[in-house]
Amino acid sequence: MAAFRSDHSLVPLLWQGTKTAGDRKPLDEKAFQTAVYGKLIPMLAKQPIVGAREPEVFDAKKPDMRISYLLDSGVKIDIPIEIKWAGHAEVWDATDSQILTKYMQDPHVRPAIYIVGWARLGIQNIKIGPNGEKPLSAIEFERQLQDVTDARLRGTGKSIVVHVIDTSILD
Repeated sequence: MAAFRSDHSLVPLLWQGTKTAGDRKPLDEKAFQTAVYGKLIPMLAKQPIVGAREPEVFDAKKPDMRISYLLDSGVKIDIPIEIKWAGHAEVWDATDSQILTKYMQDPHVRPAIYIVGWARLGIQNIKIGPNGEKPLSAIEFERQLQDVTDARLRGTGKSIVVHVIDTSILD
């Protein structure tokens, strides 16, 4: 499971309200995307990898991010990245309805990444998953999402890696 660690606080980028007032909740998805992109790009800059926010892909569909690199053989690898908060209404379905269906139509796009932000339990209303499970922690949610995703991808030759980032460590 991934977690943000930084000397610079991301709290103002990710949260609204205060803990003391009891009205703390995650900001919108764009704020979370910006925070992830801001942390990811410096790491990628050290590699022969190019990253872009909301690049257009086949049929004018736009993943939240895409990273691309060239293999020594000259083959270009594109990896779409979708980012959501755990409380998003489509968090359980995005690997199928968005990533696979919209961003992985090109037969050369085989891997993808799904990043989900986890806030403390009770802050986000997380729907019960298709297997009847309701996650109680970021680690459990990552496992459940990955299991559901793997079942949906079986036989497609594609892979989506799920990462749940526990943003509650910032709160």
